[in-house]
Amino acid sequence: MPKQSGIIQLRGTINNVTFLQTKYGFIARAKSRFSKQQWLNSSGYLRGRENAQEFTTSARAGYNLRAAVKILTQRSSDKQLHIRAHSLMSEIKNLDFVSKRGKRNPAAALNTAEGLAMLNGFEFNSNSNVPNLLFSPYSVDLTSGEIIIPDLLARNMVRFPEGATHVEFLGAWANVDLETGAFDLQISNQTVLSYADPVQTVTLLPAGAPSGTGISVYLLQMTFTQEVNGELYPLSNGKYNALRIVDVAV
Repeated sequence: MPKQSGIIQLRGTINNVTFLQTKYGFIARAKSRFSKQQWLNSSGYLRGRENAQEFTTSARAGYNLRAAVKILTQRSSDKQLHIRAHSLMSEIKNLDFVSKRGKRNPAAALNTAEGLAMLNGFEFNSNSNVPNLLFSPYSVDLTSGEIIIPDLLARNMVRFPEGATHVEFLGAWANVDLETGAFDLQISNQTVLSYADPVQTVTLLPAGAPSGTGISVYLLQMTFTQEVNGELYPLSNGKYNALRIVDVAV
């Protein structure tokens, strides 16, 4: 692609040549004959329009899921979360066998057992995940949102990162409408255990049942801290913190 040279750098279109600035510098290229009207109306771009619509719908669903639990992902997420959430919603969308092509969406697909199973177990931090940190069974009550981890001996059943002295458990229950973005998030009590604590049962009960429509998402978060002179401080980064969807219901 030809580059512009000289003192004056042009922007805009002259005749059939477009001048613009890119990360590669000022360039010139032939004006495209492709128009917005062609994209919107031509039958030749029908499949492209359908794919674009489903891409947008999946991206919106991924964003709405992340927005619903943003208060939790501030401590437990990775830089590629938005990409991974979009990718997951795109896969789930393929399970929508009711809507027409171009109209398929994750919200409809999550009315199926297969769709729910695909969302269940999603980790918001790809650098760390609950199964690699917690070596103990737990149960989730779909009616109350309560998560119970029975008979937990932290030093044997939790993988503590280097420098961590305590682990904090938190549960949450959210209702999320993936189409409209409406949500309600109810957070549980927090339970903090040290590496030296004896066996105890962890019970995480949300403040109440979330209101609204859409899907119910149940989450378990594990974050790590270090005790210094009686105070607990987060580790220097949240690399080892985990946030997992532990169950999903409609």
